[in-house]
Amino acid sequence: MDMAGIFQNNIIVVYFFVCIGLFVHSEMSEDQKMVILYLASYLACLLKIIPESHMVISVICIQFIYSEYLSEDRMKMEIITSIKFKLLDYLFQFSINYATWAFLWSLIMISDSVDAVVGRYRFLLLIIASFLVFALIHYLISKKFKIKSFDEIYAIFNQNPINLMPDNLPEEKIKILSDIEDKSFFARENTYNILSLEFLKYKIQQKERVQDERGKTNSKIMIILDYIKRTKNLRGYSTIEMQLLRTIGLEQGYNCMFRRKIFEFFYSKIFMTSLKQYYKEHQVVNWWEFKKYIIWVYYNTVPVEIDKNHYSSFKEIFNCEIENWPLEKMFVAILALSGRNAGKETLDLYNNIINQYDLNVAVIEYLSKDYDMNIYDFCFQLSDDLLEEIKGELEVNELLKKELSDIWKTNITVMGNAIKFRIYDLQKKTYEEVKKELKKIIDKDISLKLNFQ
Repeated sequence: MDMAGIFQNNIIVVYFFVCIGLFVHSEMSEDQKMVILYLASYLACLLKIIPESHMVISVICIQFIYSEYLSEDRMKMEIITSIKFKLLDYLFQFSINYATWAFLWSLIMISDSVDAVVGRYRFLLLIIASFLVFALIHYLISKKFKIKSFDEIYAIFNQNPINLMPDNLPEEKIKILSDIEDKSFFARENTYNILSLEFLKYKIQQKERVQDERGKTNSKIMIILDYIKRTKNLRGYSTIEMQLLRTIGLEQGYNCMFRRKIFEFFYSKIFMTSLKQYYKEHQVVNWWEFKKYIIWVYYNTVPVEIDKNHYSSFKEIFNCEIENWPLEKMFVAILALSGRNAGKETLDLYNNIINQYDLNVAVIEYLSKDYDMNIYDFCFQLSDDLLEEIKGELEVNELLKKELSDIWKTNITVMGNAIKFRIYDLQKKTYEEVKKELKKIIDKDISLKLNFQ
């Protein structure tokens, strides 16, 4: 059998396996491998060794198999198991990361069919095609927009493992972020960006509620058209998942708005859905609390700047467990995520949030200057016979103001058979010190049966 003849007639097959072998065993970076692929493929077509149509299919197949099945990115191979997400991932590589479309245009410009049409201008077209390949190589080697590998992104999640997420995360500390930044967050149980039916359903229901309050009615089609019109500008339409992903998933290129948005839309869907499925398949504890987990990771990783002071995460701001984070300081920090401060206009805009969470405006204004303050919440159960001894909030409030030393402000709320104390301390006492002093005062002067929560 003439082996030379076999290889000559099947050179595209040989080329395919040579490229795959080079990619798998080479220590070059991913971008360098793409540069070699583009250069070799372009020269093979230019020298008429391989037809352009065959090369187009070959390049796409090589890239797809390498990026989705033979990648050195171990967690990508483990997490992305759905063929749908593999295709979506490659679509991003094709469009943004590898810019394969540009290379395909260069092959088209030097193809025999185009050559027959342009005639004497073929040399000019060859120069343009060669320049396009050179520009593509420069783009790959000198990228301004780079994304991290799945290994790197997963490592950040793994620093805050879902199975170690606290069981007693206070509901209000979780929901205040979504109420300010992304009201659709918990309504989207299984989706992670605005390009979803769940988000569209939420927006329709939200619009219908507003129309009912105003006594107006519009068809669902008109509401959808209005939504599409409003979302033509992508700026500002970021879900919590998209915000988290751009924080931990970008190596560089935050200001490359278009490419960054495409990345956020694609990988908030691909990564978040695949990660939840990965946890579920491996029966990791708390996988069913994945939405809450996203916010917990968000608090532990997203940087914040308050009054020109930079913090690596919410956790650094408070330097204590999340259950002890004061809501007023959280409110200030969440506003700071988008560069807002606690001015009068902002406070008026979020007046419903302030009322919903019973926030103290004076404290918000104080904390917005990044001053330090401890805010402690205590709850005391009252026995029925002692309820009558308490004449009201004012009496208890005055007593505490008189008895508690170095306390700036107190806020008392009577709730059924319990009293909730919120104590504002200008960073002079620890939680345990305030708790001990408060217990002593109440035992002595009010004789309440204590039940700290």
